Amino acid sequence: MRARLGSGIDHSFVRPAAGPPQWVAPDGSAVTGTVLTKTPNGQGNIPELDLRATQSGRHDGLLSDTQEILRLNTVGGVAAAGSCDPYKTPKAGVDYRADYLFINR
Repeated sequence: MRARLGSGIDHSFVRPAAGPPQWVAPDGSAVTGTVLTKTPNGQGNIPELDLRATQSGRHDGLLSDTQEILRLNTVGGVAAAGSCDPYKTPKAGVDYRADYLFINR
């Protein structure tokens, strides 16, 4: 999963499709997130999240003071039900929209 947020922040996972989520700003500042709370947001929508931020990049810059990240207003993102054949479809993308709020000290 990869996404580009406002201000040029890249959102992905530390390891492809696994590990903690990470956000990297163009200036090299970066954080990873650990889930504090997960709130259901209706059928077909991924949950809203409250994540604790841990510095993982430069300690100055856009994300350097981030303490917490909220994923809010989620729409979509839930994979279709049923099994899949990894030999026929090794990857499947599921679109979603969300608002990310970065809370600083």
